[in-house]
Amino acid sequence: MNCYLRLLQEQSKGQLWCPSSFFWPKLEAGGHAAVHRWARRAAVDVAGCNAIIVPLHLEGCHWSLGVLEMLQRKILYMDSLGLPAPQQLQPRLIEYVAKEVPSLSGFDWPLSMINKTPTQQNTSDCGIFVLAYAERIAMGLPVRSVDGSPSGINHKRRSIALAIIEGKLPSSEEKSLSLALLKLQSFAL
Repeated sequence: MNCYLRLLQEQSKGQLWCPSSFFWPKLEAGGHAAVHRWARRAAVDVAGCNAIIVPLHLEGCHWSLGVLEMLQRKILYMDSLGLPAPQQLQPRLIEYVAKEVPSLSGFDWPLSMINKTPTQQNTSDCGIFVLAYAERIAMGLPVRSVDGSPSGINHKRRSIALAIIEGKLPSSEEKSLSLALLKLQSFAL
């Protein structure tokens, strides 16, 4: 989770922040005070980001995604099982952004459940769906364009693994070659 999100962040050149999967539990439990140094330590200018992508590991067994859309001043929530957002998601993210960027305090920051996302067909693909959603957001593409079929998710799993192994996301020229290679390779994940 964290490795791939870091690759998405690096590709965005400062427009996107993907804090680690440990960010949400700290923020949820302790509020802004528990994570007030995270952006500075990551050398991230929260005010300059277009979005903050927050992976949510819920109850130790399910991944979902929260997104602070800084320019639109709204919070998005995506869950591949269609589960509701954690009760503290909106108030904690609003608290965080208001304290990090005081000029953004006082705004409503509505929470939108994105229901037109592809859903998982088993109990084990939630993490891949979260990474696919995050990738679409980072690329400015609709989240509904994620291929949620079993073969599409297996393909996404392989492309994520390849990007992590190579330490970079493929460029548009490399994507065609990587996709062809992934079809030929059948390494188990």
